Amino acid sequence: MTKGENRVKRLKGKYAVFLDIDGTLIDKSPMPSKRVVEAVRKAQKAGHKIFLDTGRGRGKIEQEMLDLLKPDGIVSAMGQYIEMDGNILRCVCLEYEDVQLMEEIVSKRKFEAFYEGVYKTYRVPGSTNKGWSLENYDQPEGEEKKRLLKLCGIGRLEEEDVKRLKKRHDVFQHPEFFETVIKGYSKSEGMSFVLKRLGIPKENSIAMGDSANDADMIECAGVGVAMGNATLELKKIADYITDTNENDGVATALEALLEM
Repeated sequence: MTKGENRVKRLKGKYAVFLDIDGTLIDKSPMPSKRVVEAVRKAQKAGHKIFLDTGRGRGKIEQEMLDLLKPDGIVSAMGQYIEMDGNILRCVCLEYEDVQLMEEIVSKRKFEAFYEGVYKTYRVPGSTNKGWSLENYDQPEGEEKKRLLKLCGIGRLEEEDVKRLKKRHDVFQHPEFFETVIKGYSKSEGMSFVLKRLGIPKENSIAMGDSANDADMIECAGVGVAMGNATLELKKIADYITDTNENDGVATALEALLEM
């Protein structure tokens, strides 16, 4: 298959499909469209497995979305948390020193930032409140500080901050915000964990995404799918480019690629 060109024919056999959420499953609406939901259900009925593989912490995935999609499993916080058939298979949270460093950076730089936790989203102590309307979020206290998965913040990190964070974390700097993940974990690593658990070869996997933190799973999957609204860099490494998230690109790809 030629990267970046739609030369992928309809695939034979059963596949495990890994879907990013933001910019992939959804656009401006907080929930997937009816067409996307119907395509996911149809794929599952045909025997394919559907997984969310997202940078979001588990507590930031709305129950309404899960009720709509009924995924076979969740890879969240870029692999730090994995759930399948309602069972938690992995949960790797921030250490005390991680939390201390992140709060120091957020307070010093006047970032608006939040922690994505296992059960909830929390406002980082010292965070400002400019664009994400975090005033209704609690700050983590006591035992809750042991259930934090990752940090997200509006703005650009200073080189000094990135250097300090990178001792223990991978840092993704997007155009308008940044996010962190504990070193050793990624969307592709989480995907590989699930495939091994299910006994599904990598060749029988599909990954769909739109941004920089999707690149590793797009390259790792048997078939990597870039959304029509994806970054140019992601489109260059993808095997297949579908429509935009706004135009139900996930459904378009599922319908084109899978026997269902």
